[in-house]
Amino acid sequence: MLHQYRTWLQRPGGEEDDAQHREFFENAMIVLDTNVLLSLYELHASARDEVIDALARVQSRLWLPYQVGLEFVRRRHAVIAARTRSLSEALRDVDKRFIAARQAIIAARDEVGQLYVKYAWNYEITQELSESITQQSVDAAVSAIKQDLRQRVKDLKDKHDLALGSIDSDDHILPIVADLYGNQVAAPVPPETVRNRVTEAITYRFPNEIPPGFSDATKGTDLNRAGDYLIWEEIIERARQLPEPRRVIFVSSDGKEDWYEPAEPGRAARPWPMLSDELWARAGANLRILKSAQFFEGAHRYLDAQISTTTYKEIDRATETLEESRVHQEAVRAVDDLRTHLMAGEFSEELLDSYLNVKRVLAESMQAVVQDQLSDGCPAFHELREKLSLFMASKIEERIPEKYLRVPYGSRIHEDLFAILYQNIGSPVPAGRLRIVTGDSVHTERRTRELRELGFNIDARKQGSEDVYTLHGLSLDHTLVRSIIGNNVRRDSALSTSDREEILRILGDIDFDAGD
Repeated sequence: MLHQYRTWLQRPGGEEDDAQHREFFENAMIVLDTNVLLSLYELHASARDEVIDALARVQSRLWLPYQVGLEFVRRRHAVIAARTRSLSEALRDVDKRFIAARQAIIAARDEVGQLYVKYAWNYEITQELSESITQQSVDAAVSAIKQDLRQRVKDLKDKHDLALGSIDSDDHILPIVADLYGNQVAAPVPPETVRNRVTEAITYRFPNEIPPGFSDATKGTDLNRAGDYLIWEEIIERARQLPEPRRVIFVSSDGKEDWYEPAEPGRAARPWPMLSDELWARAGANLRILKSAQFFEGAHRYLDAQISTTTYKEIDRATETLEESRVHQEAVRAVDDLRTHLMAGEFSEELLDSYLNVKRVLAESMQAVVQDQLSDGCPAFHELREKLSLFMASKIEERIPEKYLRVPYGSRIHEDLFAILYQNIGSPVPAGRLRIVTGDSVHTERRTRELRELGFNIDARKQGSEDVYTLHGLSLDHTLVRSIIGNNVRRDSALSTSDREEILRILGDIDFDAGD
């Protein structure tokens, strides 16, 4: 039993896991997803050089699925267009922000002047303020700052080494990618095989949420929806041809639930174990799924690739930027498609599918916008969790094993939800606003309730027809600590009934109300 379900039971870490990781990096076939290759267009030149050097170290083991190559050559124009547009619009955005700043200063001047009129009957001060703080004086005061920012943007544009207009004739990244792969590129998949795989994905796998790709079940055409599954099938087919022992590393920045099993109490999010099971069952190959930064960290650790700390951050930034750009472009296309169906003025299945697609992609797009604003994290969230952990330890005094003192609900979603509440501390936040953070997930309210289970000072109530949540402060309700520890104990399936009862008995005797 333990062997059969080992992929679901294994825990990362330890010397054995490190040795296996080294075996993968030194011997496995390496498959880079489309977003990893496209990130080369988004990286700064120096970071790009380090990444390419790392890939050159595993060049003989790189393999390019046909579907990945097709998506790469088709989407590179859009990536360069987004980067070029961002730089081109930056100067205008700087000017807009300074206009808004000027207006805010003038509004503040007028507000102070009105206070003098209202409470001191002093029109002279109001007149002095109007004469001394003008649009011209404000512009003069910030002129040096504005020019400095504009010049920096111009410098960035001048150093931009990829131009949209010349991408077909002067794309110096495409030849590098081609050289890395050489002839290690899959041939086109026969149309009949593609048709059968798309049907398998749409009619069986996606309705049953079998990874990968089921999160794309409402995306555009059936062929677009099945893109991840087509890549997966190519990987399985290629893995069968590898010499034994067969190992595959798949590198992707896609962290959606159709590749990663969501976190749950006691376990972080992880690549779906059923993917490892399927690759082993169908190809006799072992699998590692890694995010981009994880892969290049491994290349540094096991293959001596020279990658700086700055480059790791640049890799994360580039992949996040690519994903945001992809989501926003998909949202625009989905809205245009829905508009076309609505203008037709007829009810159809295509209209309903288009509407559902718009809901999904707009939720993803707005989620990306909000998460970008929250990208620096929320220190207050981690401080509260640390206080809770210290309080547990002070009350338990080693009477209960330390592993049961773990503070749950520490995922990125929990942190982002708390951050929204913290930004609006003391004010009610509608549940609809919180759902933006989770991409309109049905579990949003449950995640917020889980924060309350930690003793966070959050209340929930109805305001009109909508649920609202309010963070009233950074105090903790310590009386909930008993249930947190008790739940950790009950979830430990390795405990005997007698041991569980004994730990719960000890827990019941501890006074969590006394002191802080």
